[in-house]
Amino acid sequence: WLGPLLAGAVWLRPEGIVLGGALLLFTWRTLPKRPWSWACLCFLLGIAGLAGFHHHATGRWWPASIEAKRVAAAEQSFQIGPLLLDPRPTERLMAYLPLFACAGLTAYRAWQRDGDRNLRAISLLALLAWALPTFAGSVHTARYLLPALGLMGVLAADALPTLSLDARGRRWLLAGGLWLAVVLVGETWARLRLPEHG
Repeated sequence: WLGPLLAGAVWLRPEGIVLGGALLLFTWRTLPKRPWSWACLCFLLGIAGLAGFHHHATGRWWPASIEAKRVAAAEQSFQIGPLLLDPRPTERLMAYLPLFACAGLTAYRAWQRDGDRNLRAISLLALLAWALPTFAGSVHTARYLLPALGLMGVLAADALPTLSLDARGRRWLLAGGLWLAVVLVGETWARLRLPEHG
């Protein structure tokens, strides 16, 4: 089921190529060889089908939206050599600082000597989900960061039992929860009042 799922993700969003490839890379040791090979084949067929469809319909091998995003984001990006660095995804993540901090704690523990390999893979995918809109352009920042926020939520949930063991950790959790509640209410109010910026 993994191969058809990833092939479908490629057709839904071009970013599925990068994220799907990373997921297959991280699972090549954990999945049996034959199912993993079939998943790779389905994934590659999905990419080939998408490229062929676009070339037949437009004369281009890849969706024009990929280059259009980079051009649209270039005005608000910093250029570092051949790379464009869009600061908006990082600025957006700072609004969810408690979630980011808990996810960072889990990622740090996962990369210790006897850390959880699954959490290592999730932390790398979260990093990739942040890097993609940062270096490829982030026209719709909130939407592009949804994969990163979801993966960070998984990592943050793993840190909650550790933080709730003592009074200091519980105070940090309470402060973080209040912070996120203020962000949620503030963003909702802003979107309702300013729908053109939603």
